Amino acid sequence: MKMTMSVLVNGQDVNHDKLITNKALIELFSNITMYHGFLCGHTSIEGASPVSWIVMGWKMEVLKRIRMFSNVRVETWIQSSTRVRVLRNYAVYDEQEELVAKAAGEWVAVDGSTGNFIRITPDLLAPFNASEEENNFPGYRFPDIRSSDLPTAETKLVTPGLQMVDYNDHVHNSEYVNLAGEIFPAGMTSDEIEVVYRTQILPGEPVLLELIHDEGVHKVAIKNPIDHSLHALVIMK
Repeated sequence: MKMTMSVLVNGQDVNHDKLITNKALIELFSNITMYHGFLCGHTSIEGASPVSWIVMGWKMEVLKRIRMFSNVRVETWIQSSTRVRVLRNYAVYDEQEELVAKAAGEWVAVDGSTGNFIRITPDLLAPFNASEEENNFPGYRFPDIRSSDLPTAETKLVTPGLQMVDYNDHVHNSEYVNLAGEIFPAGMTSDEIEVVYRTQILPGEPVLLELIHDEGVHKVAIKNPIDHSLHALVIMK
């Protein structure tokens, strides 16, 4: 069953051309997921949530950049699930009901009090009335990336600002796109983005950005600067 939410695109959601940013689109997908969880009794607005949903990856395609102060309709639905992960799909429609962006997100369930992973069961998903709806990216599977050892074109050490930290006390998932933007060539953007997450970034923790050019695809590996373990990989096509 699809969940729908109407949203106004505000000034903080757009770039210098007053067009919606990739970060803002990911925020839309994150927010509707949390709201869906809230309506189904998983996400709490006070204290620890009974079930906390953690995103492990995004795949997004922008078909048309919408402008500031546009009203959009965002939809999400559970497309499929395994014992450990849930695949959500997303769609964004403009005021003329034209599809302007689509995405997929891979999520895991965590006990909000203990931090332990929760197995995905029919009972857990029952409040969502989950059923296999259409698939935005047939045949696509999120890559199982544990490390990145490709040759780098450039590196940069940065410390995420405290404004990037969310109520879970780690850098919010949408901010990884902005972190990658710290090392991408100035003015560069992309309408096809993938983000794969591996380990969280904690407040005040510096990260090493590695810019990788791989057969026409631009990638940024976000790593721990000490042991070079991977926090995330951002891919722009």
